[in-house]
Amino acid sequence: MNRTTTTLSFVSILLGCFCPYVAAQPAPCPAVSAATGQPGWTLMGGPGVTTPKTPVNVTPVAGWGLLPGSNWISVSSDRGNLAGDYAFEFQFNSCPCNDGEASALALSFLADNGATVYMNGAPIFSTTGDKNFTGAPLNVNYTGKFATGANKLRIVVHNEGSVTGLDAVVRIKGATTGACPSCGANLAAATGQPGWTLVSGPGVGSPKAPVSVTPHAGWGLLPGSGWVSVDAKGGSLSGDYRYEYNFCKCGPGALSLQMFADNGATVSLNNKDIFSSSGDGNFKGTPMSVNYNGPFATGANKLDVVVHNGGNVTGLDAILKMAGATAGSCAR
Repeated sequence: MNRTTTTLSFVSILLGCFCPYVAAQPAPCPAVSAATGQPGWTLMGGPGVTTPKTPVNVTPVAGWGLLPGSNWISVSSDRGNLAGDYAFEFQFNSCPCNDGEASALALSFLADNGATVYMNGAPIFSTTGDKNFTGAPLNVNYTGKFATGANKLRIVVHNEGSVTGLDAVVRIKGATTGACPSCGANLAAATGQPGWTLVSGPGVGSPKAPVSVTPHAGWGLLPGSGWVSVDAKGGSLSGDYRYEYNFCKCGPGALSLQMFADNGATVSLNNKDIFSSSGDGNFKGTPMSVNYNGPFATGANKLDVVVHNGGNVTGLDAILKMAGATAGSCAR
């Protein structure tokens, strides 16, 4: 520990309240399955359609195929008779998948005569020819970017004349038609408790649990935490000691970290630096505070605190708090 200066460095102190840690499992990855003929579809516009309306269920005409579990829908009970484009829409909310997998959409459909499929206004598929109402269904698999929250799947059916309609089945992983589930957890993790790993540093051959130590003279102490170091004596070598904490982000919420470090520290989230101290007296006085609002990775995240030691004893005293997170790896 080099105490040639006692410069204190900190960013704004966290204002607000975090509830105590609540033991809870991450919410399972939700999924939506919806077929035409069921609630949730809207005919947004088309020939003779001046305002959005519920499409009409119709029986298939000769030559139309039929997807299991679905029903053909159209503009009217007689299946229409005007050429043009009919826009059918299905809305859903995208929710984080806590198993770390990406959200995905799988759509199968038949259309008279053809169709273009849009996700949030961007085309993702278009048919060819004019007989897309019979034979094998058209399949669309989409794993592109979904909007946070509300999303719109639109299928614009192109009719060349006479009857028209749409028969579709869609399954969307990582989505609901209502509010996204909450993991119901508020993470509170202090050094001196399980979950922290000393990944590397002088004399550290392989990742290990850090050692709890009694604070040295001059070290501050955060309520509810404990100082940790490389060994029971608090170490003696200068260099960088990397402490790591892994968590699963399963709901909205910001990160708050308060800490003391001998001599200073750099904090990174998923290998991106979000804070760095200055000076070498960051082990006492007012604790350093880091407030981070994101972005976070969907599912698994890694917080690293690299403690920079100028020599003599070293250690870390920290409390991590975050809403919408659970300790460790993500699980369904």
